[in-house]
Amino acid sequence: MSRHGRPALEEDGRGGDRIPRRFSEEAIALGWTATDLFGVHPTVGVVWVDYCGGLMINARRVEAIGDTWIRYGNQTFRRDRPGRPVGVPVWEAQR
Repeated sequence: MSRHGRPALEEDGRGGDRIPRRFSEEAIALGWTATDLFGVHPTVGVVWVDYCGGLMINARRVEAIGDTWIRYGNQTFRRDRPGRPVGVPVWEAQR
């Protein structure tokens, strides 16, 4: 957890940093939420990809972040896609 009581965005649980520290504070400042980044379907988790947050569907390292997008190499996650369902943070999903 960060000093602000939020999940430490730079930690991916495997000792790596998929979102480099320089983007962590920027993501918070741009309004990215825990669900935007770590969201999953409430009952089936990552199986329903439409519910997944930007850091749950791609194992690549983040290269750039904007107010509505995260770029990983040649792929981009957009949180403003019309009709995108809203999940729950992975730590709140049913097991």
